Amino acid sequence: MRVCRMGGCRVMLALVLVITVILLCLHGNHFLDRGLQKDMQPRIGKHVAVWSITRQSEPEKSLPDDHADLKFLRKYGRISGLPTEQELQNMTKKELTYIYHSHLDNTDYACHRKIRMGTAADGGWDVCDDYEFRPIKPCVVYSFGINFDFSFDDDMGKLYGCNVFSFDPTMKMADHERSPKVRFFKVGLGGAGGALSADIDTRKVLATGGSIKSMTDIKTMLGHTNTTIDIMKIDIEYSEWSALPDMLDKGELTNVRQLLMEFHTYAIDTDAIYRKRLLIFAKLEALGYRRYHTHTNPWGYKLLMEYPVMRTTAYEVYFVNTKFMRQ
Repeated sequence: MRVCRMGGCRVMLALVLVITVILLCLHGNHFLDRGLQKDMQPRIGKHVAVWSITRQSEPEKSLPDDHADLKFLRKYGRISGLPTEQELQNMTKKELTYIYHSHLDNTDYACHRKIRMGTAADGGWDVCDDYEFRPIKPCVVYSFGINFDFSFDDDMGKLYGCNVFSFDPTMKMADHERSPKVRFFKVGLGGAGGALSADIDTRKVLATGGSIKSMTDIKTMLGHTNTTIDIMKIDIEYSEWSALPDMLDKGELTNVRQLLMEFHTYAIDTDAIYRKRLLIFAKLEALGYRRYHTHTNPWGYKLLMEYPVMRTTAYEVYFVNTKFMRQ
């Protein structure tokens, strides 16, 4: 065997190093991507994904010339880790307003693929298609609030093959089977005993012959008492505030994988109303619901007395139930 001279060995070693660096540059991104993908896989303890946000507020790192309202928002406008009922009692109207809008403006869960079901305009909704939460046949969808737009319901039946149950008491339309996958009921969602929010004119809602039922009564009517609801979409013009407390008290949101809701508020809502609504959000959070998408309805933009910029009075908010995810 020939032994290379010292100078020749150094040249060969240098060439090997250069070739190694080039290969790493060419393939480094591939190895990095695989490593990141591995690190980004949700590490599930009992039920909670690691990317859920847990901090209550941003640390104080504001610039000296930041506006006072921005500093206040960062300090008090919690995104997650919502206050307890006792803490809410001690908060000012301004603090409550900032928490309400911060919570609905932001997300705390990463859904990697969202698919718009229904029209791209108002009436369509974005479903989380990640394996842990996507509807898989035989899937069940509840859709409350149609207003003559069945595009979401039709797409859920056609593309996912789900059995879709559509509800609206205000349309001049009798109960019927719209398609083999979509059934319509002239029924609205309310609280216990079919109660609506105090600011809803029940007579107007029922003028077309519809009826109002609680979620428990609706599930009993359909034989769904122990059925998993893959998607529950609720857009019922303020009546969510009477329906949600009853649903939470009776455990009707435990077996729901995705909750798609429009939350409505008034620009003149009181601090007592904000406390009640933030308590509802805190209960949803405790159940494992996390926001993967939020959309502000531009038709509801208002200037609020306590808030420095225009906010909407109608938020579309999309939740996944991390305690009911598919393993």
